[in-house]
Amino acid sequence: MVHEQKPIPVLFSSDDVGVMPLSVAPKVSVVVPAHEAHPVIAGCVASIRGQTVSDWEAIIVDDGSTDGTQEALRDSLADPRFRVILQPNGGVSVARNRGMDVARGDCLLFVDADDAIHASLLERTLPCLDWGGKNDFVLFMYDKVHEVPTGETLRHAVGHACPRLMESPLRDFFSKGMDWKTMSVWRFLFRREALGEVRFDVRYRLGEDIDFLCRALCVARRGVCLPEPLYFYVQTPHSLTRHAEGDGNARMGWMVDYFARLRQRLVDTPGAFAIVRRTLLSKIVTMALNSLRRAHAPNPDCLRERDETVRALFDRRLIALRDLPLRWQLRFLPTWLRTAPRDGGGKSSRLTVVSVVRDWDCFTRCLKENPYLADSTFVAFDNAQENVPIPVRYNAFLDAMPADTEWILFAHEDFEPQSDPRSLLAHCRTNRPYGLYGTRLLFGRAVLTVGQLEDSDREGGALHLNRLHPSCLRVGAVDAFDCCGFFVHADLFRRTGLRFDPACAWDLYAEDFCIRFQRSTGRRAAILPLTAHHWSRGDITTERFRATLRYLNGKFADACYAAGPCAQTVGRVSPRVKDWKALPRGERRLLRLIVPFFAGR
Repeated sequence: MVHEQKPIPVLFSSDDVGVMPLSVAPKVSVVVPAHEAHPVIAGCVASIRGQTVSDWEAIIVDDGSTDGTQEALRDSLADPRFRVILQPNGGVSVARNRGMDVARGDCLLFVDADDAIHASLLERTLPCLDWGGKNDFVLFMYDKVHEVPTGETLRHAVGHACPRLMESPLRDFFSKGMDWKTMSVWRFLFRREALGEVRFDVRYRLGEDIDFLCRALCVARRGVCLPEPLYFYVQTPHSLTRHAEGDGNARMGWMVDYFARLRQRLVDTPGAFAIVRRTLLSKIVTMALNSLRRAHAPNPDCLRERDETVRALFDRRLIALRDLPLRWQLRFLPTWLRTAPRDGGGKSSRLTVVSVVRDWDCFTRCLKENPYLADSTFVAFDNAQENVPIPVRYNAFLDAMPADTEWILFAHEDFEPQSDPRSLLAHCRTNRPYGLYGTRLLFGRAVLTVGQLEDSDREGGALHLNRLHPSCLRVGAVDAFDCCGFFVHADLFRRTGLRFDPACAWDLYAEDFCIRFQRSTGRRAAILPLTAHHWSRGDITTERFRATLRYLNGKFADACYAAGPCAQTVGRVSPRVKDWKALPRGERRLLRLIVPFFAGR
């Protein structure tokens, strides 16, 4: 789990600061992280205490303050609805997670210690949670001020705007053209149950709101936007955000790994990273570049780090050149040209063979001494003693993958290429995986087998040749391919952050990888016309295979994909889906005319 941390000693407030009886569960828990907040915490507390709705608790987490914040709280709080937690300084993410863990309310509201909230915030937002049905959150507006408001300012009329339903939370939030600086958790009232296990990543001191909200909006089913300014964002010269804005180089230093992790977390939500990238990441990069441009006499090391960071962002496909303003497009055009992917194929075809081995004699005969794999690099995991799942082994290789790795062949020990793969890979695109034998779902109607693979038992008996239907030779893109042997370029893993799912321990892990690749990039896997023999025919009647199939059905319940032999589909399985050969002759003739137009898509 992202927010793992060591246990923190907690001290609840003494009798001077009342503790709400544990038998009473409030409607809302207000979480306030506080660090060195002595001058401003009283105004924040007063705004919470002045709410027109009384069914709430406030959890103030003092994150190792040394300026007298605790004394300010003792003097200010006499309300039993307030609780104070003392902990060593661990950062705002640790403090918020601690507040979430001890919260007892049905809803969560985050307030920063140097800000304030409108007196009617809870009165206006709580009814919206049931507006038009059950909603997981309410998004509201804010006013930017330069000092903590008091008195009538906290109670001024805000009007009664009509809420707007957000049925696709992540897409709807970013499609409104909101500036990235408004991506703050204090703009949301959440149902606590809707967040599930989503917590703040304790590694981040900056950008933790963005990371948290992207994941929270992905798991939320629907929400409501209330266009009323109910929060007072107090911006001072010593604000953490303003300090970071003034040091663009500080942001440039961590954003590559930060965005790469974010992409990995959103990979299972179709289109999520594309939405975030277009409307959020490029704005942050532009902000950092502009900060450097405004800096007084930036030093050469600063500018060099800027160029290296932008080059890394391009190389890992975290931003595109068109995402930047025109002045920065012209500045970084040469950098983009040097890092642009050669999707038409690459001249280099250096090959690394990765295999999980139990029978070393079979591995040596089929792969190690195979003349078509001469001069390849071999990485073999010994599974004879400790039977570790294949995806775990493959992921271990990817996590420690050398920087000069190019094409990777993930192969079973009994997979034997019978022609040269490098001559084919030299003309293949590096932005999609390639298998030998796969399946494609055609218009939700039929499953078409594509490619060819000869297989038999270890002694050569039960020989069988799997091959595509001759009338559909032009079909090259598939939903998924077989796991016995497949090729992926290392750049694809670097760009997308994809890994294999350990839950698919022995079956369908390649099929699962292909489907997640399609959902995250919008491209299908492809078939490589390589001749090969598999010396162990798989048995798909085992309970282990069926259990993995049930797992994938739940994982991809929002769509339907072809994911294996025998017209097997996963996800939203339709009883109308048939094997190609089982279709009526007239329908097969019609599909023969249509399929070539969609061959590579």
